[in-house]
Amino acid sequence: MNKKQSLVACAALIFGIIVCLSLRSQTPIGVYSSGIPGAVTLSTITITGGISTGLSNGLAPTSITAPATTVNWTNPIAANIEVYIDNSGVTGTSIKKNGTQIFSSLIGDVTIGLQPNETINLTYTVGTPSIKWSPR
Repeated sequence: MNKKQSLVACAALIFGIIVCLSLRSQTPIGVYSSGIPGAVTLSTITITGGISTGLSNGLAPTSITAPATTVNWTNPIAANIEVYIDNSGVTGTSIKKNGTQIFSSLIGDVTIGLQPNETINLTYTVGTPSIKWSPR
Protein backbone atom coordinates (compact mmCIF):
# COMPACT_ATOMS: atom_id res chain seq x y z
CA MET A 1 0.00 0.00 0.00
CA ASN A 2 1.46 3.38 -0.93
CA LYS A 3 1.42 6.44 1.31
CA LYS A 4 -1.42 8.09 -0.62
CA GLN A 5 -3.69 5.07 -0.20
CA SER A 6 -3.04 4.84 3.54
CA LEU A 7 -4.36 8.36 4.16
CA VAL A 8 -7.98 7.58 3.38
CA ALA A 9 -10.79 7.28 5.91
CA CYS A 10 -14.08 5.61 5.10
CA ALA A 11 -17.32 5.67 7.07
CA ALA A 12 -20.23 3.29 6.58
CA LEU A 13 -23.59 5.03 6.31
CA ILE A 14 -27.14 3.73 5.87
CA PHE A 15 -28.23 1.44 3.02
CA GLY A 16 -24.75 -0.10 2.60
CA ILE A 17 -23.18 3.15 1.43
CA ILE A 18 -19.56 3.95 2.27
CA VAL A 19 -18.16 7.49 2.13
CA CYS A 20 -14.39 7.90 1.71
CA LEU A 21 -12.42 11.04 2.50
CA SER A 22 -8.77 11.94 1.95
CA LEU A 23 -7.24 12.69 5.35
CA ARG A 24 -4.41 14.62 3.78
CA SER A 25 -6.47 17.19 1.86
CA GLN A 26 -9.86 16.76 3.60
CA THR A 27 -11.43 16.31 0.17
CA PRO A 28 -13.96 13.66 -0.73
CA ILE A 29 -12.80 10.73 -2.78
CA GLY A 30 -16.17 9.15 -3.46
CA VAL A 31 -19.27 7.35 -2.33
CA TYR A 32 -19.25 3.59 -2.77
CA SER A 33 -21.72 0.76 -2.49
CA SER A 34 -20.44 -1.81 -0.03
CA GLY A 35 -22.70 -4.46 -1.55
CA ILE A 36 -20.79 -4.60 -4.84
CA PRO A 37 -17.42 -6.39 -4.91
CA GLY A 38 -14.68 -3.92 -5.77
CA ALA A 39 -16.65 -0.94 -4.40
CA VAL A 40 -18.05 0.61 -7.57
CA THR A 41 -18.13 4.42 -7.45
CA LEU A 42 -21.67 5.77 -7.39
CA SER A 43 -20.95 9.50 -7.14
CA THR A 44 -18.57 12.07 -5.74
CA ILE A 45 -19.41 14.29 -2.79
CA THR A 46 -18.55 17.64 -1.28
CA ILE A 47 -18.23 17.81 2.49
CA THR A 48 -18.78 21.13 4.22
CA GLY A 49 -19.26 20.87 7.96
CA GLY A 50 -20.39 17.24 8.02
CA ILE A 51 -21.57 14.17 6.15
CA SER A 52 -25.12 13.56 4.99
CA THR A 53 -26.81 10.95 2.84
CA GLY A 54 -27.84 11.77 -0.70
CA LEU A 55 -31.25 10.21 -0.10
CA SER A 56 -33.17 13.46 -0.61
CA ASN A 57 -31.56 14.38 -3.92
CA GLY A 58 -34.39 16.19 -5.66
CA LEU A 59 -37.23 14.22 -4.08
CA ALA A 60 -40.37 16.30 -3.76
CA PRO A 61 -42.11 16.10 -0.38
CA THR A 62 -44.64 13.26 -0.24
CA SER A 63 -48.20 14.10 0.81
CA ILE A 64 -49.96 11.86 3.29
CA THR A 65 -53.49 11.82 4.54
CA ALA A 66 -53.49 13.16 8.07
CA PRO A 67 -54.24 10.31 10.43
CA ALA A 68 -57.44 10.54 12.44
CA THR A 69 -57.07 12.68 15.53
CA THR A 70 -54.94 10.90 18.20
CA VAL A 71 -53.75 8.15 15.78
CA ASN A 72 -49.97 7.61 15.45
CA TRP A 73 -48.18 8.07 12.12
CA THR A 74 -44.79 6.30 11.85
CA ASN A 75 -41.76 7.26 9.75
CA PRO A 76 -42.09 4.80 6.83
CA ILE A 77 -38.42 4.57 5.77
CA ALA A 78 -35.10 3.56 7.31
CA ALA A 79 -33.74 7.12 7.28
CA ASN A 80 -34.31 10.43 9.01
CA ILE A 81 -37.17 12.49 7.60
CA GLU A 82 -38.78 15.88 8.08
CA VAL A 83 -42.54 16.08 8.54
CA TYR A 84 -44.18 19.33 7.42
CA ILE A 85 -47.50 20.09 9.10
CA ASP A 86 -49.64 22.83 7.51
CA ASN A 87 -52.05 23.85 10.23
CA SER A 88 -53.92 26.51 8.21
CA GLY A 89 -57.60 26.62 9.18
CA VAL A 90 -57.12 23.99 11.88
CA THR A 91 -57.75 24.62 15.57
CA GLY A 92 -56.90 22.78 18.74
CA THR A 93 -53.84 20.99 17.35
CA SER A 94 -51.49 19.40 19.84
CA ILE A 95 -48.62 17.16 18.76
CA LYS A 96 -46.91 14.22 20.43
CA LYS A 97 -43.61 12.74 19.27
CA ASN A 98 -43.02 9.15 20.38
CA GLY A 99 -45.82 9.54 22.94
CA THR A 100 -44.44 12.75 24.50
CA GLN A 101 -46.35 15.98 23.95
CA ILE A 102 -44.14 18.59 22.27
CA PHE A 103 -46.80 21.19 21.32
CA SER A 104 -49.98 21.72 23.30
CA SER A 105 -51.73 24.41 21.26
CA LEU A 106 -50.19 24.76 17.83
CA ILE A 107 -50.99 27.87 15.81
CA GLY A 108 -49.40 27.96 12.38
CA ASP A 109 -47.18 25.49 10.57
CA VAL A 110 -44.39 23.32 11.98
CA THR A 111 -41.61 20.99 10.79
CA ILE A 112 -40.68 17.98 12.91
CA GLY A 113 -37.72 15.65 12.41
CA LEU A 114 -38.29 11.91 12.78
CA GLN A 115 -35.76 9.10 12.89
CA PRO A 116 -36.66 5.61 11.59
CA ASN A 117 -39.71 4.13 13.39
CA GLU A 118 -40.42 7.32 15.36
CA THR A 119 -44.03 8.49 15.51
CA ILE A 120 -46.08 11.66 15.61
CA ASN A 121 -49.60 11.92 16.93
CA LEU A 122 -51.84 14.92 16.24
CA THR A 123 -54.93 15.91 18.20
CA TYR A 124 -57.12 18.45 16.42
CA THR A 125 -60.70 19.63 16.82
CA VAL A 126 -61.70 21.74 13.78
CA GLY A 127 -60.35 21.07 10.30
CA THR A 128 -57.65 18.60 9.27
CA PRO A 129 -53.94 19.43 8.98
CA SER A 130 -52.18 18.97 5.65
CA ILE A 131 -49.05 16.82 6.06
CA LYS A 132 -46.04 16.09 3.84
CA TRP A 133 -42.71 14.42 4.51
CA SER A 134 -39.34 14.11 2.83
CA PRO A 135 -35.94 12.54 3.63
CA ARG A 136 -33.40 14.82 5.31
